[in-house]
Amino acid sequence: MTIIQQNQSHSDFRDSLRGQSVVLPNLYSLFPEWKPRLHPEYARARDESLNPWIERWVPDPVTSRKFQAAEFGVFAAIMCADASYEKLCTMSKSFAWYREKSLQYFRHVLCGEGEFPDLSGFSLELQYALLCWDEVAAHIREVCSKETCEVLLEKKLYYVSSVDTVDTICEGDQIPSLVEYWDRRERTAGVYPVIATIPFIYGQDVSHAELATENMRLLWRHTSYLVHM
Repeated sequence: MTIIQQNQSHSDFRDSLRGQSVVLPNLYSLFPEWKPRLHPEYARARDESLNPWIERWVPDPVTSRKFQAAEFGVFAAIMCADASYEKLCTMSKSFAWYREKSLQYFRHVLCGEGEFPDLSGFSLELQYALLCWDEVAAHIREVCSKETCEVLLEKKLYYVSSVDTVDTICEGDQIPSLVEYWDRRERTAGVYPVIATIPFIYGQDVSHAELATENMRLLWRHTSYLVHM
């Protein structure tokens, strides 16, 4: 096993990994009682809601076809297996991309904080990358309490604020410490904002106090590790 040196350069570390192998655990073996299944109306949601939405907000036909072929709504269909068709459609769209002005935008559309950002200085593609999320936020505000929206906003900003600085993980061409690596990995994996959508999916409001317990902190952390694997 390679020992990471604090002062090892990124290129040296990459070269040191060549020829090594790693075995990842089978999640089905770890959780034999877990039987993942899709929402029974996923195909309808994909064809009647998600794909038309992609075509509307992604004007480039090649990119639009790639997004549709990726079927990124499958993950939402697993999370929403027992939820309503309407929530499945919303969650399928919620895993869209984020760009400049994201922090200000999400604060406004989820919790009504601050002014709606001025997007006029950005290309149409960049504007659409945020505006496509308007209907997602509207549905979340409609069914969730204010504090639940605040929890979702907090977790989303935790992720989004890290995306534009992702290259700092190897700043100065140096390998980060293990603590620095895991902190970055937790944020950029985007796991926490996904977990935070569960109250919306299953109609359960949550508070910051409920999420501050030790068991909840461990749940978020361990779920994040599973996604890393």
